[in-house]
Amino acid sequence: MPVFAAGFKYPDLRAGTLRTWWGGRWREEVASKDLAGRYSRGRAYAVQGQMTALSIAGNVVSAKVQGARAGAYEVELVFKRPEGARREKLISAIRAKPAIVARLAARDMPMELESIFRETGCSLFPGGRTDDGSYDVTVSCSCPDYAAVCKHSFAVLLALGEEISAHPALALSLRGLSLDELCG
Repeated sequence: MPVFAAGFKYPDLRAGTLRTWWGGRWREEVASKDLAGRYSRGRAYAVQGQMTALSIAGNVVSAKVQGARAGAYEVELVFKRPEGARREKLISAIRAKPAIVARLAARDMPMELESIFRETGCSLFPGGRTDDGSYDVTVSCSCPDYAAVCKHSFAVLLALGEEISAHPALALSLRGLSLDELCG
């Protein structure tokens, strides 16, 4: 018998409505990692409110998602941050275009920001690969599923995308960049 939680609900995911272009890109990247229908089950969990806790500390996202069994599963996402010369190149490229930072402060994300990340060898959205071939987001869940991204992890990734849709600077924060730092 399923266990239902009264957690955070993301009804926009049900209809597939996209409030922002960056919310749509986030969702596309997340959906591209689907394995055996886990994405759609994760979306259902996010819509139904099965995520009961969400915390973001720097580049680490921690959440609890209620599955079919008693007791919520613990999900952790760790976003890789650009480092060294790559980080400096990225910051310089963004600072060179002050309108980007201004639009981010106004809760808007210019499309060219994704290009700047890509041109500097970094990922803005989840699912990219690093130079060593590893994914730019490490996903873990306490559930018994063998998949790299289970339905509980998909629920958190999708919920996070909804949060980023409302607060686009959060996408940069997950990559270790702040608006204050970008203002230079």
